[in-house]
Amino acid sequence: MSSNFDKTHNQFCKVYVTNKKKTDTFYWGYFTKSMVNKDFKGLVKSDEWDVIVVDDITKEEFDKRIKKYTPYG
Repeated sequence: MSSNFDKTHNQFCKVYVTNKKKTDTFYWGYFTKSMVNKDFKGLVKSDEWDVIVVDDITKEEFDKRIKKYTPYG
């Protein structure tokens, strides 16, 4: 990836969401801060979730977790 991309798309998050029927975990990676804010606001506005927790994780944690879902995993 280009160094400019690395400087701007450097947000990695583990997102926990839950309601009375369901609990789920999402991983967001290679996001800009504005992308994280936009997606977080989308989760809040959806009124689907009672609890939303966004935890910062490292690039290495994200890459390790997502590797099994890629053609190279």
